[in-house]
Amino acid sequence: MASHTSPLRFPPRWSSAPRSLDKALQGLAKLQQLVSQPRLGLRNSPPHFPHLLLQASLGLQRVQERHGKEGSARLLEEGQYLPVFLANLQEKIKQTVRLFKAEKEDVFKEGSPAR
Repeated sequence: MASHTSPLRFPPRWSSAPRSLDKALQGLAKLQQLVSQPRLGLRNSPPHFPHLLLQASLGLQRVQERHGKEGSARLLEEGQYLPVFLANLQEKIKQTVRLFKAEKEDVFKEGSPAR
């Protein structure tokens, strides 16, 4: 039995690859702001979410610095991992920001479904 594998497809917004990296970094910064609110009351135990966001941001900044805007574009266009990672990251950032907007107060209540 032959297995059918479909080609990996990326969102159409990959036409501006360097901008995708910038948007991911901006999204991580916004998310860092949201989860660093003292009212959220996140415990400082591994894995600490704000620390994970900072590490992800620093890693992407290193990629951007090491390869520059042109090199980042080439990595995004030619690579398989980075475009998928950034697409997934951007989607998760959007979901989390929407959650904070939709569940304004429930996000801060420990044990609530929104949390």
